[in-house]
Amino acid sequence: MSIYKKFSSSLKWNTIEALIYKFLLVGHQVMLFRATAPATYGLIGTLFASVFLLVAIANLGLDNTIGPFFMRITASKKKFKDFSQAHFLPNFLLIGLICLSAGLFLPSTVPSSIVVLLALLTFSEAMKKTLRILLQNAFLAKKTTLIELATISSYVGLVWGGHLSGLPISLPLIFIPMLITSLASCLVLIFFTYQFYSQLPDQIIEESQIKKTSMIKTRGLTWLHDLSHLIFSGNFLIPLFAFRFGLAQAGLLKFIGNICYGITTIIQKIFGFSGGALLANLKHEKLAARQAAFITITNKVHHVLFGAVVFLSINYKKLLNLNTTASTADYQFFLILLFITLMLSESFFISYEKLYLNEERSDLLLLFNLVPILLLAALNVFALLPPLLLLSSLVSIRVVSFSCIRLASWYQWHMRPSLKIEPLYLVGALAFSIGFFFVLP
Repeated sequence: MSIYKKFSSSLKWNTIEALIYKFLLVGHQVMLFRATAPATYGLIGTLFASVFLLVAIANLGLDNTIGPFFMRITASKKKFKDFSQAHFLPNFLLIGLICLSAGLFLPSTVPSSIVVLLALLTFSEAMKKTLRILLQNAFLAKKTTLIELATISSYVGLVWGGHLSGLPISLPLIFIPMLITSLASCLVLIFFTYQFYSQLPDQIIEESQIKKTSMIKTRGLTWLHDLSHLIFSGNFLIPLFAFRFGLAQAGLLKFIGNICYGITTIIQKIFGFSGGALLANLKHEKLAARQAAFITITNKVHHVLFGAVVFLSINYKKLLNLNTTASTADYQFFLILLFITLMLSESFFISYEKLYLNEERSDLLLLFNLVPILLLAALNVFALLPPLLLLSSLVSIRVVSFSCIRLASWYQWHMRPSLKIEPLYLVGALAFSIGFFFVLP
């Protein structure tokens, strides 16, 4: 099968996963938001955000390092085993140590039994995330899609099945099913990873030797870049808002963030995974081939982003009306608007970041993202600024960083994104958005 056929197949399965997964998850969050008090929903959101924040920190850049070196680490069983021993096992041990100290990162009011659950969940989700990335780079999206859909369906079914049977919405009801389904999916991913490993050739291909210093450098820079990204993510902002402005405020942002993540996660799952796999498999091809791949990826990303902008422009008032407990004053409106802008901005970076990581130029990504954040941290803005100015500062940084990244990609590799929007797609986006406007009460 040609590389573009594999890409198309991966794109299809990741699209199926993203749409169904986010439909189930957003539906679950809407019901949960309506079934709990704002402070309770804020606490649940803060704990989930803390788990995935720890997962990202403890990863040490491993997931984004797999792509640029994928063809070399899968050249033979021995190379895969060497890579696993040098990177996977130590990483999982580090995650285990972080999990043991998870209680230090959580509010003192959280029961110790829940802290243990969250520590185990952090470890399981970290393993699961890395194994998914590995299989995605091997164009095994069908397997990961079926696993993810089974996981989210089981989780939502367990939570609401338990609630309908008489159990109150509580931290154990939310997190015990999450841990069970996460561990189950992790075991299945381990099985498929071993199956993939067993199909690798036995011989060692000398031409694909991996320079350890190059990999360590790439991984270190990638990790610092990932940390800079966390500043703009809900997994950082929601705990920050909970700490500074209260659980109810954090709950509102969590709810709005779930709507945004319904878009950004679809783009990440479809084009982040598939696009990263395509660029990884074309890493040693001529520049023209990589340029063509970049145009293909950005064209598809921009179509989805255009549809999202049309949809939100028409329906934002009705979506905000889902939150009947929050004020719709101008201040609150602009706060929500800035948060939505910040969450959606992530989608503009996906194609470029996959390109830079694949070309092993994570140093430039780090320069464009981390330096402005360090300046804000030095000025202590995260502790001093009120919510509106804090979000305004972060949005401004994203605009400047994206401009620098786009200009540098043209200077380095003459990469030009595709901005062409098909007229039929425009008509479809408008029809869907207007239809949603009249259907949603």
